[in-house]
Amino acid sequence: MDWALEFYQKQNLWSGCYDGEVREEHREKAAFVDKSVGSSAKRVLELGAGGGQVSVALAQMGHDVVAVDLVSSALIA
Repeated sequence: MDWALEFYQKQNLWSGCYDGEVREEHREKAAFVDKSVGSSAKRVLELGAGGGQVSVALAQMGHDVVAVDLVSSALIA
């Protein structure tokens, strides 16, 4: 899987998709998930989480979230 790790590291270099704060677009995705599953707190597993911004937005809405990405260093704390 070295090729995949290299690809996603380069993707981040080119686009910055793993970097940065939670933006409105991440909050909109989180709101869609929240609406889809009901607004009561849920346990959420986000696979391929990128920088984890959507996971952070979901956690801020009260959900218990685990974010996993192949490039684990990309996940924000």
